[in-house]
Amino acid sequence: MTLARVTVVCGPPGSGKTSYVMAHAERGDLIVDVDRLFEALSGLEIYDTPDELLPFVLEARNAAIRRLTRRHKVKRAWIVTCGAKSSERQTLRRNLRAEVVILAVSEAECVRRIKADVRRKGNHAMWEKLVREWWAEYRAMPGEIMLVAGGGQPG
Repeated sequence: MTLARVTVVCGPPGSGKTSYVMAHAERGDLIVDVDRLFEALSGLEIYDTPDELLPFVLEARNAAIRRLTRRHKVKRAWIVTCGAKSSERQTLRRNLRAEVVILAVSEAECVRRIKADVRRKGNHAMWEKLVREWWAEYRAMPGEIMLVAGGGQPG
């Protein structure tokens, strides 16, 4: 069985998870991103996420993640998830032997980015609530790589 190098990229909404992955991924990398799956499965614009489609999107994401545990030819995989729950990150890390990268972008900066993003128009209150909830739930875990807004590591 080929073991892909798996990186789980976590952070609150607006932290730049997808941008981070797109800046580091190469052709042939597997990218599992709920926002992009919503876009693919709905035909709607990114961040237009009808609640009734969520079970289909999550099932597609989980199937792709499970597929990584069987024989394949993928050399590198990226999983983009909010990942506020340490148990979720721990499970992905253990099951996929993954590296976990946390984009620890402040609540204020995430909200600023969300308000500036025309693709998220009209639903800022929901996104702000999700950012607050992420920071309320997130707890750092040993062995994770934490990056701050400017891209450096806190020291």
